[in-house]
Amino acid sequence: MRYLLCCYLICCVFLLKAQDLCMELPLIHTGYTKSAVYSNNSKYILSANENTAFIWDSKTAKKIRSFTDHTDEITDISFSPDDKYFLSSSNDGTLNIYEVASGKLFQQYKSKKGSIRFAKFNSDGSKISLINHYSTLEIFDIKSSRLIFSFSLSDRHIFMSAQFSSDDKYLMLLKSENIENNTNNNNRIETVMVFDLASNQLLFNYSAETTELSASYSSDNKSVYVYDSIDRVFDISSAKEIEILKNSDLNIKFLKLSPDGKLAYIKALSDKKEANDFVYDLLSSKKIYDLSNYKLGDISAYSPDSRYLVFANQDSTVKVFESSTGKLLHNLTDQIFYYDYPNHVIQPCLTFCKNSKLLKTRSFLTFEEKFGFDNKVPYDAHTSIEDDIKIRVFDLSTGKLMLTTSDGFERPYDELFSPDSRYMLRDYMYRVPIIYDLSSGKVLSALNGK
Repeated sequence: MRYLLCCYLICCVFLLKAQDLCMELPLIHTGYTKSAVYSNNSKYILSANENTAFIWDSKTAKKIRSFTDHTDEITDISFSPDDKYFLSSSNDGTLNIYEVASGKLFQQYKSKKGSIRFAKFNSDGSKISLINHYSTLEIFDIKSSRLIFSFSLSDRHIFMSAQFSSDDKYLMLLKSENIENNTNNNNRIETVMVFDLASNQLLFNYSAETTELSASYSSDNKSVYVYDSIDRVFDISSAKEIEILKNSDLNIKFLKLSPDGKLAYIKALSDKKEANDFVYDLLSSKKIYDLSNYKLGDISAYSPDSRYLVFANQDSTVKVFESSTGKLLHNLTDQIFYYDYPNHVIQPCLTFCKNSKLLKTRSFLTFEEKFGFDNKVPYDAHTSIEDDIKIRVFDLSTGKLMLTTSDGFERPYDELFSPDSRYMLRDYMYRVPIIYDLSSGKVLSALNGK
């Protein structure tokens, strides 16, 4: 009875807080906000809610236009690389391309396969890849208004993503075994495929039984990085794996590749079960420095320019290293980690802005994860609502804290840096997106339609 009473009191506190938050900012996205993206020049924000798309001025948060041509929920939105156009795809089976300056509908593609789940421009904005109802991928040429590539899956599989290479020579697809047909509740078969777009030939195919498979191109587009518990490197043309640490007695437990493909952070065990943390130069095939003395955590990330190597650690710190030398640049303390639930530690995710100047740390726990359904919820549980999501943004050149914010259970989908790194947008489900000025750390405005 006491347990039920505690749960009731917690729900009351949460509902009162949610009501207060909704009163603070007027709602314009009243339903499921699918996404929000910045334009490449940072001037505009594009967002979608149900069957309507919006363009906003990113500095003033004033709504410029709304677009209501879709008759069903919008599933994806994005700007073209030159910011002249933006696209919106929908469950109504249409892909709309609009002129940003005039707001006019420039082109429309109607799929014969049903709803369009994902859509993206290629690097020069001449083509669009789209996924129909998860099972068919198509490439649409904008200039000729023609369908130039199509690939369908069996009922057992679904597409998860599609990615052009930066030179537009290749298309990478990630597919997964359909969960409805999967008898294993933990893992599923996921596959990375790379196609040559000139010949439509399948060049690379890698499958693994895993909970989460991801992949990316190397900076020169000659290799594919596949993450399957550890990073693996494959040559696209030969489809062969590039072996790292040849003729070594070390057993690699974790490997993280730098985006430029030059370095690899490796966590390995020797035959004597001794831990080895070091950075390996892939060009010279040599270990260039050791990090074993730092007792680093399992969450790590390279900055997009490969300059920084960052770790989130169980001592509540985030350590920032210069990746080329191993020099410790910053030791960011007082990170929000939870140890309340026995043997359960939540570490923050690490996200960089596009130009690698800023680092965002993010951590959160649900009540179920924090206290457990079979545990007694503490009387003071409501005092932890403020701490269930913490966002911090740091300047990587100085280590200075630029922004710290929490939202309790008003959990955002994501935080998005503007390409010029001046602003950060937080996207929510039942609350309007908020823009922060990172120079002052204050709320600049909200996308409230005024």
